[in-house]
Amino acid sequence: AFRQQVENNSYVDYQVIGWFDSPQLFPREDENGEWLPFDAQSWPQDLDRKPAPARSERVYFYLSVPRKEVSVRGMGLPAPVVSESPVTITTEPELPVFLDNTVVVVAPAVIDVAIPDAKGPNVIEGSASYKRFPPETGDRKCSAPGVPSGVAITITNIDNGLSLTCRNTNGVAIPYGIAVGIDTDLFIQIADLGDSPIPIRLSY
Repeated sequence: AFRQQVENNSYVDYQVIGWFDSPQLFPREDENGEWLPFDAQSWPQDLDRKPAPARSERVYFYLSVPRKEVSVRGMGLPAPVVSESPVTITTEPELPVFLDNTVVVVAPAVIDVAIPDAKGPNVIEGSASYKRFPPETGDRKCSAPGVPSGVAITITNIDNGLSLTCRNTNGVAIPYGIAVGIDTDLFIQIADLGDSPIPIRLSY
């Protein structure tokens, strides 16, 4: 994954890092200063009738913009921008830092390369998640990093046996550890969104 991350940086034109102060309408701590569970950190249900106390929270962002040579920026069109927005909360006392293994692969926009379909079955087992693919991907509505771009792939939900076929693109970033990302409209053909990520078998 690290090697792929380094290689993908060659497609990046420039990066933007910054922060802004965002108003928040839900608490992080209870009346005793203890960290609330995540399901309790939500907007009040009566927000349309009762004003909620507001507070400020600093949000940091990181943007990677693809080079013109490998994206639609070369045609004067806007290109997809990969972003990460970790949140740092400046409160007292210091809050614990929660680490996860999420690494978003910075991939270029769609590059049309004439690659024939692979001969014979290649099978990958792993997990699949969903996201809304940008219009620039056209009819390529799946993103599997281990599969050549443009190849038709078949994805089977191991839990229920439902399958779909789509064309692969390497121009959409997916989280680390996910074998394939599927456009939301296709994903619901084989699973409910609430079941994501799902165990899948991918063949091409």
